[in-house]
Amino acid sequence: MSKLYKPALLAALWSWSKTKHRCGSKSLPIRVAAAMEDSKGVVPAVTEMYKSTHFNKDTQKWVSSESQVLYDKMVQIEIEHNAQEGAIPITQEELSIKGLKARSGYVKGLGIRPSSSIRIGNGEYVTHLEGKVQEQADKIQEQAEKIQEQAEGIEAANNKIDELALAKEEQGKTLASVMAFLKQQGFTG
Repeated sequence: MSKLYKPALLAALWSWSKTKHRCGSKSLPIRVAAAMEDSKGVVPAVTEMYKSTHFNKDTQKWVSSESQVLYDKMVQIEIEHNAQEGAIPITQEELSIKGLKARSGYVKGLGIRPSSSIRIGNGEYVTHLEGKVQEQADKIQEQAEKIQEQAEGIEAANNKIDELALAKEEQGKTLASVMAFLKQQGFTG
């Protein structure tokens, strides 16, 4: 690549970026990989990674006002999602899509490919994930109903066992009284 071409390429790349960042020479995927290594393979929170690349700890300032707005938006999305009753925690990919907008084949804020082969765009991925969540909720409900039926069956069997135990006890009492009567009548045997 010629030296004249590089500035043009950089200008084009810069025009795609809405906010400045402080990644420096260490790329975002490398930063994410290092964070994952430190946390034993757990993908870091997109909000943490975003803040680490858009907030200057030395000056205690954001690199741009839009960076702070996007960060606050992601935090708010996460809070609102998790505040819903029975909510499943939002994934970092979903948070990236909702807070930073979708980018096909790339999870913004984490610099990694999405975990699914489904293309991210126009909410398709989120819709797919919501469908998977609903499918799992339906399976859980079905299993809960089966467990309830089994519990009722076990309770009915336990009641029958209790009835049989009482009947056996009554039979024993009756047999004992018959034997006592026969002994009184002089029968031996």
